[in-house]
Amino acid sequence: MYQYITEEFLKELGLDKLPEEEKQRIMLQLMDVFTKRVMLKLIKNLDDNKLTEFDKFLETDPDPVSIFSYLADNVSNFDSIIEEEAKAFRQEAIDFIKSS
Repeated sequence: MYQYITEEFLKELGLDKLPEEEKQRIMLQLMDVFTKRVMLKLIKNLDDNKLTEFDKFLETDPDPVSIFSYLADNVSNFDSIIEEEAKAFRQEAIDFIKSS
């Protein structure tokens, strides 16, 4: 997931001149938002049986890597969903910065 929030992305947003510490903070925030957004989209693609199974899986308090691994195994179009969300997220971020 980290390959989507990069220095190049910050440059596209016009944030590449910020101090390094500030850039890292922004990158972490963007990554958090992007990850949650992707996770919600992936969960929406689970059928009812898989969703029930996923709920039980979450009761085990898995780490984020395990959650994404589970979703990768159970959402047939996992990669394409991530790619679509990455494109949409990137464009929305650029549009937001330009309108500010």
